[in-house]
Amino acid sequence: MNLVEAEIVRADGGLAARFGDNELAIDDEVVAARPGLRRYEARKLALGIRPEDIEDAALVEGAPAQQRFPATIDLRKDMGSEVYLHFTVEAPPVRAKQVMEAAETEAIAAAAARAGGTPFIARVDRTTRAREGRKVELFVVTRRLHFFDLENGRGIYGESDDAAKRNA
Repeated sequence: MNLVEAEIVRADGGLAARFGDNELAIDDEVVAARPGLRRYEARKLALGIRPEDIEDAALVEGAPAQQRFPATIDLRKDMGSEVYLHFTVEAPPVRAKQVMEAAETEAIAAAAARAGGTPFIARVDRTTRAREGRKVELFVVTRRLHFFDLENGRGIYGESDDAAKRNA
């Protein structure tokens, strides 16, 4: 899972996750299913985006602007039925040990060791025209975003802090 430090902000009457210069709208259905997100407004958290939930925006008809962000491709791996795009997001990597342990991925360790940005991977359709060294617009399935508390590494859902502590 791609993990980056983000902030929950108000945008267009709803909530959005801001990471670096990028901002992704959080679907109302996600906020309804995870009411605990409202407690994180104007606070930092870990935003998780799975590679399979990122697509080349040129391949998504009517991809809304609030679900897209630009990236310059560092490495393109053509796997036949799909393409892996490696790029860096200019936002702080997640450094909280608990969140990295919860994610258990090598990419998280690489992100923590890297300065100046966070490495990301997108798994896109094989018909993408994205190429190394070129800028591409990427689309995110925002109803599949993941959110983690930076202090304790727990997923953010609906429990209050007190209820979560009692159940720990």
